[in-house]
Amino acid sequence: MSAETTPEPERLLAAYDEFGWKQVKVDRELKKPTYEKWQEKTIPREELRRHVEGGGNVGIQAGQVSDWICAADLDSEEAVRLAPKFLPETLKSGKQGIPTHWIYRSPGAGYRQFRDVDRTMLLELKASENGAGHQFVVEPSTHPEKGPYRWMPAFNPALVAEVSKEDLTKRLGHLAAAVLIARNFPHDGGHDYANSLCGYLLRNGTACEDLEGILEACWPADKVRPHNVAGAIGDAEAKINRGEPVTGGRTLEELAPGLPKALAKALGWAHRESEIGETGHESQGRHLTDMGNAERLVARHGEDLRYVHPWRRWLVWDGARWKVDDNGHVRRLAKDTIRTIYAEAGDAVDDQARNKLARHAMSSEAQRSIEAMIALAQSEVPASPDELDADPWLLNAENGTVDLRTGELREHRREDLLTKIAGAEYRPDAPATAWAAFLGRVLPGEELRAFVQRAAGYSVTGDTSEQCLFINHGGGDNGKSTYQEALAEALGDYAMRAPTEMLMVKRGGGIPNDVARLKGSRFVAASETEEGRRLAESLVKDLTGQDTITARFMRAEFFDFKPSHKLWLSTNHKPEIRGTDHAIWRRIRLVPWSVTIPPAEKDMQLPEKLRRELAGVLAWAVRGCLDWQRGGLGESEEVRQATQDYRIEMDVLAAFMDECCLVAPGVQAKFSDLYAEYGRWCEVSGEKAEKKRAFGMLLKERGFEPDNGAKNTAIRRGIALLSGREPPPSGGEKVNQQTPESEPQSPPEPENSPDEVNQTTKRLTNDELQKACKNTESNAKVNVGYPEITMNARYPVREASYQKQVNNINYVNSVGSEDAGVRDRKALEALENGNGPRKVLGEFRDGAADLGRLAGSVAVYWGRPLSEAPSWKDPTLKAVSALEGDE
Repeated sequence: MSAETTPEPERLLAAYDEFGWKQVKVDRELKKPTYEKWQEKTIPREELRRHVEGGGNVGIQAGQVSDWICAADLDSEEAVRLAPKFLPETLKSGKQGIPTHWIYRSPGAGYRQFRDVDRTMLLELKASENGAGHQFVVEPSTHPEKGPYRWMPAFNPALVAEVSKEDLTKRLGHLAAAVLIARNFPHDGGHDYANSLCGYLLRNGTACEDLEGILEACWPADKVRPHNVAGAIGDAEAKINRGEPVTGGRTLEELAPGLPKALAKALGWAHRESEIGETGHESQGRHLTDMGNAERLVARHGEDLRYVHPWRRWLVWDGARWKVDDNGHVRRLAKDTIRTIYAEAGDAVDDQARNKLARHAMSSEAQRSIEAMIALAQSEVPASPDELDADPWLLNAENGTVDLRTGELREHRREDLLTKIAGAEYRPDAPATAWAAFLGRVLPGEELRAFVQRAAGYSVTGDTSEQCLFINHGGGDNGKSTYQEALAEALGDYAMRAPTEMLMVKRGGGIPNDVARLKGSRFVAASETEEGRRLAESLVKDLTGQDTITARFMRAEFFDFKPSHKLWLSTNHKPEIRGTDHAIWRRIRLVPWSVTIPPAEKDMQLPEKLRRELAGVLAWAVRGCLDWQRGGLGESEEVRQATQDYRIEMDVLAAFMDECCLVAPGVQAKFSDLYAEYGRWCEVSGEKAEKKRAFGMLLKERGFEPDNGAKNTAIRRGIALLSGREPPPSGGEKVNQQTPESEPQSPPEPENSPDEVNQTTKRLTNDELQKACKNTESNAKVNVGYPEITMNARYPVREASYQKQVNNINYVNSVGSEDAGVRDRKALEALENGNGPRKVLGEFRDGAADLGRLAGSVAVYWGRPLSEAPSWKDPTLKAVSALEGDE
């Protein structure tokens, strides 16, 4: 069917679809949808066509579902008449040639209604900011009494004006105020009416220019006008500033009962609506007491005040966020409230009331009265910590609030209860040339840069589902601190510089503010740890989790909060992590910063350049947030490998087991033998040995449960020392020995067979070692502090260790006839290439390792017991000399 032959109703329905306006079926008589959950349903066009042909009406659902289309619905004659003086020109709709629907596109606008003093509807804003569902009827519909709806002019979406939510709300409020003033004009006393209106509206914050526009528009033609509206407003403003009454006659409430409250609601003074008394002053009718003054303070300024009892702090609205009052702002508002009592006295209806109010105002100026007013107001505007910054997807920027789910910007709102603000404006297209060049230089890998951007994007949200600790690691002059500082500056209040001590093991309790300050923070940056410092693993688990945290500020009450922070640690020295459990290591993301910037290439002005691009840095982070939401944090091979290497490096026990032990079913060892060998290995390797009890717990974590052998000897099953590692000499168990390990005790056992006794202390021969490696079942689970693996899993750690020991032993046997110095030189070369258990050759040459340690490493490389290390010193020194001679 061609456009020429398509019926008009069908063309309109198709046009609404084309422009993204969601259509709903409307009952003609009831003027609303009658089917359930109509806000959530989409009606096919054919069904809509049949509905209209059957006598039904069609409406447009307002709000985001229709690209933020909304309608100002003018329900009164005065609203229709005055609308052109307040509303922007746009596409209109109506009946009988009267434009009662003014159509706008206004992102974020919500439903509002404006009523007369008798509750008659004057006008509505048919809009929806939360999907609750509001609709307005359009052509091709028919009103049951007034006939068909028509577009004015013909339907053309290009005529729809786009207006911000704030501007549209303000314009509708002014229109409603003008309608109210016109409809409630008194039969006499026009001069007093003008004065009382000026006094009432100016006292409550209406701007002079806005008031002039309202009065000029609404003053009835048949009523006596003020000779000079602007002059009358100026006189009223001057009297208010001097603390004088504006009118000596009747009050606004007396002239037009109910009008002050109706105007308050129309102009958005919702918190004051119930406070307006008969004089039009919001404080009129209050008791002349400290509590009455507190009520006056809340009535006048409560919209901009909140008190957080657990913090014992006031918050004040500064136009963009709720800020802790640390400069006496609440006290100044209290003084301002007292000054209004003098004005209240000036407008009193008789001398007695006037004198009482004046005396009360004077006594209220005392310091005790001011403090009492503030204290009594605390309970009237409460806010709890868990209400503040509660939405994890809102990011407050200097120029508005960003919805991180979409990357869209909207206006600041009191009801969001945001206490923080970023350090820059949010402009999605803000340039960041220096930032991009910096990242490209210090993080040359594209995959790594993308990971860091997603991690930064995740960190600007209040979501903590990834449960990560990000560790930026590398030597100096590699940009990691510059990165953290730039991102922290861009995030402003959302970033927190934390003392590194907060994350490290320390004696005694920490300052409670350390944890309490995390409330509402998102990007928490700590820098530089000393070498050898140990991570407070239990605290890190708590701080990177999602469970409620309890904290308090100094000398304040405890409070609970949901974590929103992400921890970033920038350091040259990786903190020590002793835990081998999955719970700690699944949280660690080690980001390697491996590029060192040479002195000649350093840009000393880089921090200032990045400071000028903070808006671009913030936009970069928001883009990372959107990428993270689409695909998660994801993997970076560099981060994965660096984190895995970090884990292996920290697992001292696993290294000991790699070099000294066999893990296989059917083997066992005395606990005392294991601990003694472990102590000697730590001494030679330069590692710190755990105390005996801790060593036993680490073995137990890996599945080597304590048991009793012959004569109640403490043993561990499933683990044995490698061939050649003899039991320690008498007293050898005193290496780092503290209290004896708590081993399970049982009643005396029957005498064991000689075989069983021998098995307890047995050392494996070469053949036995090879046989154990070969015969270990492929599905035998081996616990080395990582998630369980099998002998044939990817990179079978334990099997590889066995095979290396076998290969070393076989190689020693094959070169046994060679000169010891030649043989050891080969071992040193292998150590130098990183193939041995420890890279000690360079340390030896730098004086960091003694000859005994180097000889011990060579011995271990050949699969020999550490007890033989002294006999290897001379040939090892000879081999070192040979290597240095080659150089």
